[in-house]
Amino acid sequence: GSGIDVYVKTLTSAGNVNFDTESWVQLTQQTATTDSDSADFTEYLYSKDGFTDFSILATKIVLKGSNSSRPPRIKNLRVIPN
Repeated sequence: GSGIDVYVKTLTSAGNVNFDTESWVQLTQQTATTDSDSADFTEYLYSKDGFTDFSILATKIVLKGSNSSRPPRIKNLRVIPN
């Protein structure tokens, strides 16, 4: 099988904090919807409750697959913080 893990880290301000030392937080997959036009792609929605206001956001996506001839792919990536 294959899978996708999504992580984010945020910073409330660009002050004296080193962004590289902030911890990654794994998001929870909420939905998975297969595209009706193409069975090759599925739309995933990830979220996490409890974020405070932030001014900087970084996203890390980990693609996992067991078949090297069909690796996971990303198409039309959107990151919408709310």
